Amino acid sequence: VSVSTPSVVDDDVCILANPGISIDTLKTVPLPPSGMFIPIHVSLVSTPDYFVCQPWLQAGDLQQMMDDMCSYYTVHASEHSVAAVKHNEVYVCHHGDGSYYRALIVDVRDGHMVSVYLIDYGNYQLFSTTQLYTLTQDFTILPIQGLKACLNGVKPVCERTGWSEESNRRFTDLVLERQFQARVSPSRDSVLGLQLIDTSDSDFDVNIADSLIEEGLALRK
Repeated sequence: VSVSTPSVVDDDVCILANPGISIDTLKTVPLPPSGMFIPIHVSLVSTPDYFVCQPWLQAGDLQQMMDDMCSYYTVHASEHSVAAVKHNEVYVCHHGDGSYYRALIVDVRDGHMVSVYLIDYGNYQLFSTTQLYTLTQDFTILPIQGLKACLNGVKPVCERTGWSEESNRRFTDLVLERQFQARVSPSRDSVLGLQLIDTSDSDFDVNIADSLIEEGLALRK
């Protein structure tokens, strides 16, 4: 019995066996008007100019979807193997941590390795196409949970060299895997401007931008 290995097809190929789902068909999280607040959870940090957060009020829905995908694909994965994958389409990937994630194809490294973006968490990772499965309609209902964002009101101490390792490390310590009230500014290049306010202390709120500035790790913009 011969087993075919999934392949990557060019964007102009339209007819696929077990195709993925176009990223454009998935809903996005509705955001409040500029100047209003939304509770968020920070899931990934690169620099103050780029991090990924999730709407905290939908955290339970996201966890339920993750649990349901794990239960379903653990049993039915073989029914959803792919014969081809295509750029800008969403599949399910089986991660090394045992979970299944919604994944967007963003790059092809060779015939059977692809770079994917985990649309609900913000990670870019490399997977074999044998780890990819078609996304069923049941798992397209929840809007994309990963919101690309930047921290409003700050810039690097040295704009020529950009954010220092110390600034990035401190920002990560302050925000990663934590919840905030985020004041929304208009998006720029699909990146949402946010002012992060830590309200975990009942006595006072902490503005994360102010903290970086006071520690000499950022300048006010």
